[in-house]
Amino acid sequence: MPPEHIINPISVLDEYLNTHHIHTFFFVGPDTFQSQMKTRTSSYETPEAVILCDFEYIETDYKLLNRIYHYLIQGSVLITTSYSEYYLSDGVRKLDTGSFTRMFEQVSRQKAAVLGKPSRTIYETAVKQLGCLPSEIISVGDDILTDVPGAKEAGLKPVLVRTGKYRPEDELGSDDCVVVNDLYEFIARIENATLSI
Repeated sequence: MPPEHIINPISVLDEYLNTHHIHTFFFVGPDTFQSQMKTRTSSYETPEAVILCDFEYIETDYKLLNRIYHYLIQGSVLITTSYSEYYLSDGVRKLDTGSFTRMFEQVSRQKAAVLGKPSRTIYETAVKQLGCLPSEIISVGDDILTDVPGAKEAGLKPVLVRTGKYRPEDELGSDDCVVVNDLYEFIARIENATLSI
């Protein structure tokens, strides 16, 4: 699959910053994530935006949380690439970026621009960048609460994988999406034209 056919929150973030003419920002996440962005300008003095991308691989402490808070109350807009409250690591739930986002929404009294699932923004950007009809795009995810509803709302074809956040009871709410065991099965079914959505 060509790289340009894979849409992720970083590509959506680039599109959003460009569309909204945001040139200065404080990026919260690993340098490897920021290096994938086309928009490279950043400012730590008076940023137009605070971008919450990922807290897992960075040094998060009280000083960083207060820095973000002060930028937000001084007028920086809040942007996040994830609204998920947790993720699974070796079967253990860990706080995800959405938990921090909700905290900063509350203390700054502003609503974040959510560029990840389940926001329609990521799906609409995919449609725009791919130049397809929504019904021609397949969205694959493991979260029945974010991945599937977001794709459905935007008119894409949702596929639920039985990995990651998936739980057997999730299939009770997945009657109008395809369920596969893992990404390997999904790819094999696409290649063999046995995936009907």
